Amino acid sequence: MKTLKYALVFVLIIALLAPAGAAWADPDGGGKGGGGGGGKGGKPGGETAGNNLSFPVIWAEGVTKTLPTPLPDEPNPKLEGNFYYWWGTEGSDPNIVPLSCMADPDDQRRCDDKVDDVATGPLPPTIIEEPDLVKAYIQKDQDNVWQAWSGTPAEAGVAESDGTIAIDWIDWGDNLESVDWYTRSQVRTEVVLFQDLPEQKLEFDMRHVDGWGIDEVHGLSTDLYDNVTIPTEPLFGMRATVYSRCARFTIQRLYVEREKLDPTCLEWKEEDGWTESGAEGCPAEDLINDLPLFNEVVYEAGDGPGYYNAEINVKGRIIYGYTWNVRRENEGAGDYRLTFSFDEENCPDGLSTFFREGVTQIMVPLEEETEAIAAEIGEEPGGGATGVLRTDLNLTYIDVRILERGGGGGGHAAAASFMPELPFEPAEVISVDVKPQACPNVINIDLPGPEGNGHGPGGPGNGNGGEGGGHVRVAALGSESFDVAEIQAGSVRLLVPAGDDFVELTPEAGHTVVEDVATVYPETFTDPLSGYECLAAGGDGYDDMNFMFEATELAEALAGMEEETATLVYLTGMLEGDLSFAGADVILINEGGAPDDPGNTSVEQIFVPMARNFGQ
Repeated sequence: MKTLKYALVFVLIIALLAPAGAAWADPDGGGKGGGGGGGKGGKPGGETAGNNLSFPVIWAEGVTKTLPTPLPDEPNPKLEGNFYYWWGTEGSDPNIVPLSCMADPDDQRRCDDKVDDVATGPLPPTIIEEPDLVKAYIQKDQDNVWQAWSGTPAEAGVAESDGTIAIDWIDWGDNLESVDWYTRSQVRTEVVLFQDLPEQKLEFDMRHVDGWGIDEVHGLSTDLYDNVTIPTEPLFGMRATVYSRCARFTIQRLYVEREKLDPTCLEWKEEDGWTESGAEGCPAEDLINDLPLFNEVVYEAGDGPGYYNAEINVKGRIIYGYTWNVRRENEGAGDYRLTFSFDEENCPDGLSTFFREGVTQIMVPLEEETEAIAAEIGEEPGGGATGVLRTDLNLTYIDVRILERGGGGGGHAAAASFMPELPFEPAEVISVDVKPQACPNVINIDLPGPEGNGHGPGGPGNGNGGEGGGHVRVAALGSESFDVAEIQAGSVRLLVPAGDDFVELTPEAGHTVVEDVATVYPETFTDPLSGYECLAAGGDGYDDMNFMFEATELAEALAGMEEETATLVYLTGMLEGDLSFAGADVILINEGGAPDDPGNTSVEQIFVPMARNFGQ
């Protein structure tokens, strides 16, 4: 959490919600019927929904956003969908892991075994074993619907005499305050406005049950009888976020180091951004780019990326957010000013949201939060930027540092460790997965028969080499710092070691598909290699680019290698801007079909189901 710079008056927590009325699972049955219907681990009926509002929100100018809302004859909350059991956390920052399991749709007393029509998973701990045991009904499930309090500044009791609102707290995203970023990064820029409330409003207790970052899953906490839990935290229900569609976000490149910039040498032009002030004693040269890299306001926002808008995040809070693709929107390494402001003159609703001297403050991240953010993106703690408040201009800004990166890092430690083996130095090092969702990545080089008969472990279509007519899938993995959309697919080749040289293989034309299939391997490769330096995990929330290679060609290139040999293969190619890239993964040589890796997968087995996923 952020530290607060002044003392807050704590109030007693009062009961907000009546029991939801749903009963604990029948000891002879499978629990509530609403949890089934979507397949194991799926959503009921296969339908997903948006995030529910869990945290109070103030509509500063009276203009609202569309919220998931229970129907008039339904309870608030309506809890008929999927849920997790949650009984605490283990580890310490930055390595805290939730202790949880998803309830099995076939018997909700058990943890999900991810197999349809049976329930063989373990039972969650008892309330005696784990006193903190709760159920957590997950977001983005059409049968889980709730809505926290929302209203105008007057209804919240925080309006000033002229009807405006003076913001109490500004929260810049921890990732901006904790680490520096790179010219190849995708940076999530978030701003949250908070207001302290004079009386308690309806808030829902949320639990983090699974995943991290883009893949996080959160759920509304209830006891085992579906009564909503009420935490004892003094601030619960006593703070709201603030939404104004007059908010604007601007990104500009500074041409002087942030530490050396005299703040009086820049002036703010509403809606246009910062420019040189020409003040006495300021240098004559350019200090900032007058044409911003990004400059958007919420009231002009449309749907999709490229706009600036507010959203309900997975925790159920209204936040302002924009994913800055630094690779596309940059003027090289250096310092960049990110400014959050309000349009006063042209906002169609009239501006009611203000930062006030002596009232508004910027939250400061705790040390453990900065360490957690750094660990999540594979960086050492340090760097980062500090938010600045300008109440005279009704804005806040943060000057972030963008570094040049020509090699590994940013979560691609394994990929970076192979670089000395390549005949060239790539401009970008990425992560690669041969046969996604299989581990080890067994390649059969002497499989008899004219065609293959299956696929490797871990998921359909990972493929696996041999003398038949099959294909091997190799995926270039996306991440927070790498967007696979930058790959020039026609340039991609697979380099297979052959003595002191490499055999170059070309992927099958027409069978390249973008789909999230794998997770980046987080460790460095060992020397000597092990055939088990891999992950069988599925997608991580980032798109991957999948290529298909002829299994017979790969087997021929590997001919002569001894059985059980572990070796690296290298995926190479070009990115937009004619920058080279390379990545590597470990394969394990096998001279015949293995019991857990029984043959090849045809391109039809691999490509057709994937194509259906994309409506092709």
